Amino acid sequence: MKTRIHQVPATTNNITLGVINYLNSNGFVIFRVNNTGVYDPIAQTFRKKAKNELGVCDIIGCSPRGFFIGIEIKNKFTKDKISKDQLVFHDRIKKAQGQIIIIREYHEIETWYRDYGQWL
Repeated sequence: MKTRIHQVPATTNNITLGVINYLNSNGFVIFRVNNTGVYDPIAQTFRKKAKNELGVCDIIGCSPRGFFIGIEIKNKFTKDKISKDQLVFHDRIKKAQGQIIIIREYHEIETWYRDYGQWL
């Protein structure tokens, strides 16, 4: 009997969910940030975000030893690029001694964890 391997498409959503599940299973407290705009049906437009909300990472959380991490998901199969607001947010986190990780493929989180994450 042949074993069938079901390969999940490398959508940004699938990568994001995989990263969250992987880190949560390794003792991190991780959650997804809703970065999409909120539509206001009365004004018939999207509400603007506050200045301090611009560029927030797709995933944020805390390591088992209390280090803050921000994770940006940029699927290598899409044309998604890091924005200027995201770079500013990344700099703020780094200055506060937090970790910023940019993930383009799921396996990169496993490599990061093996090399760095298990020590945080």
